[in-house]
Amino acid sequence: MTTLNTIQDVKNIGEETLAYQIYERDIDVSSLDTHILKAIIGHIQPVRNELNNEYLTGDSLCYPPYWYDQYVFPLDCAIEQCKDEINERYEDSETTEW
Repeated sequence: MTTLNTIQDVKNIGEETLAYQIYERDIDVSSLDTHILKAIIGHIQPVRNELNNEYLTGDSLCYPPYWYDQYVFPLDCAIEQCKDEINERYEDSETTEW
């Protein structure tokens, strides 16, 4: 099981490996601190952008639709899971203030 207690823990895991672990729910984002979630987004986003750019600008024979599903989509999902968790916490904190 992967332990993510520090930003260095996040950096020590390859971007795609980390994204797949989140995508497959091997890592429960609800158990992570907000600063770790932000570090994960910052760690995965550049790779996601690079792969997405490859897909959009590359030869369609080399980058068929399943390529996106296999390589970019899991990174998108991991980023969105982290963002959703951060947003949920923010909304919960606003609700408790009333």
